[in-house]
Amino acid sequence: MPPGEVPRFERVVVKSLLTTNVADLDSRLLIYGKGRSLNALGANVSKRNEVEIWLPSATDAEKVKAEILKTDAGLRVGTWADRNSSLFPGAES
Repeated sequence: MPPGEVPRFERVVVKSLLTTNVADLDSRLLIYGKGRSLNALGANVSKRNEVEIWLPSATDAEKVKAEILKTDAGLRVGTWADRNSSLFPGAES
């Protein structure tokens, strides 16, 4: 946590546990009903809201990105190719 930020605590009832058998994912993932539980997390400065989408074909990524941006141009949307543009010399970003 950033300096000066204090962890918040809230009593909750755990309805179920989800295990993916991917240790890296299981150790970092928390799924909850936004607005229905863990409301104290909403004021957390370091909290991020993000969604990762895996597509069957990498060639569809730009098309999906454009569709998402049509719904809300204020969203930050990036593809794997955008994040790793140094691997694609001469490609436009």
